[in-house]
Amino acid sequence: MLNDFFLFATGSKEYCGGETFTAACNDTHQIYITQAQYGIMHTGKCAGKMLTENQQPCSADENEVLDYLDETCATQKHCELAVNYELAENFKSSNNCPKELQQFLEVEYQCIPGKSCSYQ
Repeated sequence: MLNDFFLFATGSKEYCGGETFTAACNDTHQIYITQAQYGIMHTGKCAGKMLTENQQPCSADENEVLDYLDETCATQKHCELAVNYELAENFKSSNNCPKELQQFLEVEYQCIPGKSCSYQ
């Protein structure tokens, strides 16, 4: 449970298509993803191209993105993901997003102390 941990560090940033999301914690901590969003034309640094009348901003289901990042990065000390359309293929809910527009990944994570497990 998160309340059992003392939070060490946090990170939150928006990554545009062609950039790489990087999360890093020290040797005694692990990555805990708290929020994640993927989509097209989110208002922020990635929104460089304006939408036409026929285009609508879209995003993947936040739970789907969070689940994927949890599977990929949680409990790791270091995680990198390229923000590209191959990443979008992991999110079924983003299939209707137009490919010609700039995509973004916004992630918030924390570094929490890792728990050691011993099996007997």
